[in-house]
Amino acid sequence: VILCTWFCLSCISVCVYLYICLCVGTCLAVQGSVLTLLDEIVLPYYPGHEKDVGYMGAASQLTAIVLALVVGKLLDLTKWFYSSTLLLMFLSTVFTAAYTLIIHYQLRIVFVYVSVSLSM
Repeated sequence: VILCTWFCLSCISVCVYLYICLCVGTCLAVQGSVLTLLDEIVLPYYPGHEKDVGYMGAASQLTAIVLALVVGKLLDLTKWFYSSTLLLMFLSTVFTAAYTLIIHYQLRIVFVYVSVSLSM
């Protein structure tokens, strides 16, 4: 009975782990595809800013690294996993909408930098 209980609990934890891996992998795939297509998305609205698009991709990656380190430390201290995940997903959605509107209305390129970096 103890072995069966241990096996069931280990299967559940493995399934949860695999689900988390699937979710994180999906988020990373979406981020990678948006960054890959950043050139096609931005250049029709901002012609001649090829270097800026490259810098936007680099800024987005650096922001993601710093954010992962900061949020990881905060999660270890506070243990608010659910709340922080909801907050991060909400902020990502807000900045993605801002990115879309900024490009549509062709605001200054610096706003595109900020919105791309924070939307990922």
